[in-house]
Order: sequence, then structure tokens, then C-alpha cells
Amino acid sequence: MYRRREFIAGSLSLMTVPVLAQDVPPAEEEAPQPAWLTADIAPGATVYVAPDGKGDGLSWASAAPLEAVGALIDRITPGGQVCLLADQPFQVETTIEITAAGQAEAPVRIVGMREDGAAGQAQFVGTRTVWAGAKTSEDAVDASAFGGNTLFKLSKGAGYLHFAGLHVSHFAIVLDLSGSDAKGIVVEDVEFFNIRDGIYTDDAASVSDLTLRRFSGRGFSKKAVRFHGTCTNWLIQDCDLDSGWQYGDNFAVGIEAHDSAHGLHIVGGRTINCMDTQGDDPEQYWNGDGVASERDNHDILIEDHVSAGHTDSGYDLKSEQTELRNCVSEDNKRNYRLWGGIGTEPMVLVGCSSLAPRKRGGSGGAHHIWVSGGDSDEDVGGSVVFIDGTIDGEEPEEAIHVEGGNAAVHLVDTSLGQIDRDRLFVATKKSSVLIEGSASDAGVTAILTDSEIKPISGATTSLPLEADAVASWRIAEKDGIDAWLDGSTLVLTAGAVSERGQIIVQARDSAGRATPFVITTESVENPVAAGAVLSLAIAADGSLTDATGMHAIEASDESEVVDGAFHFRGKGSYFTVDASDNFALDGPFWIETTFKIEDRDFALPADVLTVWKTSGDKRAFRIGLTEDRSVAFFWSTDGDTQEQSVLVGPVLKAGVFYTILVDRGPSGIIRLYVDGVMAAKTAEPVGAFYASSAPLRVAGRPDGKQAASGFMKSLTIVKGSARCDSDDGCAT
Repeated sequence: MYRRREFIAGSLSLMTVPVLAQDVPPAEEEAPQPAWLTADIAPGATVYVAPDGKGDGLSWASAAPLEAVGALIDRITPGGQVCLLADQPFQVETTIEITAAGQAEAPVRIVGMREDGAAGQAQFVGTRTVWAGAKTSEDAVDASAFGGNTLFKLSKGAGYLHFAGLHVSHFAIVLDLSGSDAKGIVVEDVEFFNIRDGIYTDDAASVSDLTLRRFSGRGFSKKAVRFHGTCTNWLIQDCDLDSGWQYGDNFAVGIEAHDSAHGLHIVGGRTINCMDTQGDDPEQYWNGDGVASERDNHDILIEDHVSAGHTDSGYDLKSEQTELRNCVSEDNKRNYRLWGGIGTEPMVLVGCSSLAPRKRGGSGGAHHIWVSGGDSDEDVGGSVVFIDGTIDGEEPEEAIHVEGGNAAVHLVDTSLGQIDRDRLFVATKKSSVLIEGSASDAGVTAILTDSEIKPISGATTSLPLEADAVASWRIAEKDGIDAWLDGSTLVLTAGAVSERGQIIVQARDSAGRATPFVITTESVENPVAAGAVLSLAIAADGSLTDATGMHAIEASDESEVVDGAFHFRGKGSYFTVDASDNFALDGPFWIETTFKIEDRDFALPADVLTVWKTSGDKRAFRIGLTEDRSVAFFWSTDGDTQEQSVLVGPVLKAGVFYTILVDRGPSGIIRLYVDGVMAAKTAEPVGAFYASSAPLRVAGRPDGKQAASGFMKSLTIVKGSARCDSDDGCAT
């Protein structure tokens, strides 16, 4: 702890030396220490600081200068109070560094005060470029070159300090907590104007138990409050934060959580007018958020807060264990931009309102709620439960937009105002869902999926999850088996034969309640053949199943079976199997099917079997007919190539069953066989086919186009081995 310095006069050892006949200049005297360092100031004392102060700080008449604040705090701790003269500006060029700490039961107060002892605002003016303010967004300025200095810097070890009654203008940073481990900081009734950052932390900060109460102001170009590093247990209460449309510093955010900071409670107050135009580039995404959090933040509660007028989101939240209560988001491009809830606990919004989103420029649409989904079928998307809320006001695009798959939005007792229901919900992948309901709904009372399953060893098995009411699904836990969700389908990759596993899934119903369900697994041998991933079985009643048990086969309403063969004919009669990793042919494989073509008109070229979308780079492979009715096998290794990769066989006669076989052995050579005779092969090895998200279909493509007409008796797909791998042909 810093105390009054003591000076010890040293003794000089005298040596006998000749006296020189010359003048010897007098020794320079050490400058006397300032009075505020030498005066008798006791811990717990009240001291006084004024802009023109030169004294010891023991009274207003002998007020100390601003440069004395750090040392005075050191001398009066624990307890004590530094009074800063109100209503007279302190011109600040040098940062006030504070190294001392009060105690939890005896903090040090740094407050604005008038000479008569009444509370007032101490005025601080920094070196940032002067800004007069903006009346509208049309008056916005690029503040990236405004610069400025720092008012307060708290070093490691500083803490239990209470700042109040300050007005801060034209600074880069109001309170710098970078690298600090401070505890018990309180900042209240502090007003700012024209700053870059207000409360500043960095990735090395670990500030805990900080309270911001009525820390409010106008004009910030970066972050009004940074909750970064490993900071924890912050309360931000009744803080009105208006960016004033300052832009250029990468983008403004009212309150930003980052790194792994956690335990943030925002109550009351508002964040408004954060702006970023990316140089007025309409092709770029314009940022600027009211409140933002990142993936590693958690335990965030926001209550009775308003966020409005931003070029991006009112609330842009990626954190987990996050809840909003009675918040209003209005007039932002995306009022609620939500990324969290990727585990079993959703992001919860209770009594919140989304009003009239508005796009001001840049890419991306305006939405009431935007939710992040998974990029691939295996990725988990966000989950949001919106309870007792309101969604209302014009929106130029869909009200709720989900970007990706495996995301869920639950609207429980939510008022939709004048929302156009045709534009209520859009997701870019079908595995993302919207569920509407009420807390009074009976909801899910039973899970109908088998609790014990026997997936095939080494293969990927799809298991539809079903409940007695509509629900979204999550995996809560898994042990001993690789599993993921594709919407309401549980996908398993089983281990060795007899290996056991357990999966706990969770169904969340229309009332927002979650029901857990335990599924146990035991891997078994493939009932068809080693590596078989699909084997069409046609029952006497005309039903279609996969004999491996891995997939559900969905037949169209007009589908029919004639004499033990599936009748495929254009758009009317077809079947599909959902996209699966099993159809990603990345090594040896064989596909064998027996079918005949009808003697009827259909558009040529035509497809019998496809994992192939006509557009969208979703092409994997297909078996079909060329324009002269020659049988052909097409494939793509990049999802885009079409006719360049093809093997062509003989012309197929109508009304005759043929067995078509395609295989690829360890050498990578692909061969096409017709009734056991090799018809064609590749000149060079072929690598892995593109892993398409298109379903498997007989016949035609997902949109029904290019479909042949005929009858199929059998279809088998096997991975991991070739059926023949021989130029000499193959017995069928």
C-alpha cells in the first residue's frame, strides 16, 4: 500500500583529496514532495480534488489536483471518499491510474460533489475529436479517426471502488479494466458523451461483482460496455446507451459479451441507434447490435430492457443458458438474432415483444426472429421458446427465418398481431421446425418410438422419432454409440456386433415442455449381406420396406405393385428414401437392380434410380436411359459435373427385365454390367462420389422430372466391397 514516503539522509565518506582552485557549483536540491503526499491523511478520510487544486486535499480550500487521485485513493483506503469538484471541467490528458483497493465492507468512493457538500456531476473533458451529436441517422459520422484518451485505468489488484456523479465527454475509454482482476466495482450515475468505449475489458480481464447503475449517455463508436475475458457476475441496471449513429470502428454494440465471460444480468435501460454501413456497400452485411454475446458466454439474464434502431440486431445472442424477460426489440433489421439453445436448454424469451423490424441497408433480410440452424444434416441448430410474447408490425420478408437445419422455434401463447401467416416461418432446411401452442396444451404424454433397437454393425441406421403429440427433438446424452438428429429422425452409426449403447432424446412439445426418453442399442449383423445399406423388399400386400432395417421407404400415394414388381411411372408412382450417409459412395460399392421399361412414351433421357438433384450442386449418381434408350450410369465427384462422367451400355428393349449391376473395386475402376456381361468400364480410377443431400428416388429426380416408366423387382446397394470387379463379367 502506498504511504507517505520517508527520506533517509545518507552519510558521505570523506576522502582526503587536493582542493582544486576552482568554483564548485552547489548541489541540486531534491524537489519537495507535493502536499497531498506529505500531509497527514488517515485511512477512511474524505479528500477533495478540484481542477485548479494545488493543496493537500484535506478541504476544498486546499483541494488537491486531479493527478493526485490515484495516490489519494491509496492513502485513504480502506473506506474513504475522494470528492471531485462538480460543475467545473477537468481537462484530462493523462490517464488516472488506480492501483489501490478498498475492502468489501469498506469501499473507496470517487464521487462528484459541490462545495456545499451536495451531490453534483464532476465534469471531465478528454482529447477525442469534438462531436456535436446527430439528430437523425442522416447526420451520422464516421468516428473511426476520432481517437481520444483514457480517463480511468484500474491495474491488477485494484477493487472495491465506487464511482458516482461524473460527466465524461470526448474520451476513447471511460474506465479501462483490461487485464484487471478487480472485484466489487460500482459505477452509478455516470453520464458520458462522445466516447469510443465506455467500460472496457479485454480477453485477459477477470473482473467480478461489477455493478453499472445508470451508466448512460450518447455517442459511442465501438462498445458502451464490454463484458469480456473471464469476467463474471455483472449487473447492468437502468443504463441508457445511445450510440448516436457513430460508425466506422468495426461496428458499435451497446453491451457486448465475449470470450468466456458469464453471469451477466441486464435489467432495465435501453440500447439504441448502433450503426454500421460497411462503407455504404449494399452487398456487405451491415452490423450494429444492441446486445450481443458469443458461443462461450453463458448464464445471461436480460429483463425489462429495450433495444431499438440498430442496423443489425436488437439482441444478437450466441450464448447458452440465456433468458430474456419482458424485453422489447423494435425497428432493427433482425429484432432477435438467436444462435444459442444448441443443447437441451433452449433460449427462453418470456413476455417479450418484437415490433416492426426494418432493414436500413446491406445484405440479409429483415425479420422478427432469425435463428441459426446447422450447416449440415448432422449439425445441431438453435432452439428458441417464445412465451407470452408479441410479434407484430410490417416485415419486408418472412417473420421468422431459420438459416440451416435442426433448429426449433416454439411459440407458446404468442400474439401474432397482423402478421401474414403465409410469411410467418421459413427455414432453409426441412429439419428445422416451428411449433405453435399454449401452456394449457396436453402436449407430449408418451414417446412412441421403440426404446430398444438393434442397429446394424458398421452401418448408418435412421430411426424416426415419434410422440403422441407434435414435438421438436434433441439429443440430451449419448454413450457408446455415434448418433445425431436430422429433424425428427435419429441417425445411428453402430459399432461392432453386440456392442451396446444408450441415447437419451428429448421431445419438446407445443406447451414448451421437454420430455426425456431413453433408447438402448445393441449392434447386430447385417441381415442381408455384409455392407448392405439398402435392399428393397416387396411384400404381398404391396408394401415396400428396406430388408436391412436401416431406412424407411416412402411410397407415393399413387404407387402400386404389380406381379411382385414396383410399378414406377413418371410423377404418379415412385418411392423415396431420405438422404443418408449410407448413400455416400466413397470406396468400393455395388448397386444391383432388376427392372424392365414399359413400351410407352416418356421424356428421354430418363432416370430409373437417382441420388441426384437437377440443380444446386447436389448430384451423386443415377441409373437411367440415354436418348436412344441405352442404359447408362452417371456419377459426379464434385456435385456439379453432369454428362461428362458416364458409362453407357446397350439399348434396353421394352417389356424385358434386365439385371443392371454397377460396381467399383479397390482399384477405383467402375464397371457397368448388363445381365452379367460387362458393358463398359472407366479408363481411370474414380474417386469418391459427391455426398449429396438429395434423397434416393425410384424413379426420376426429387422434382419428379426425367422419370422413366417401368417395373422394378429388386434393388440392392452394398458399400465396402465390389460385386464382381471383373472384365470377365459377373454371374447374376
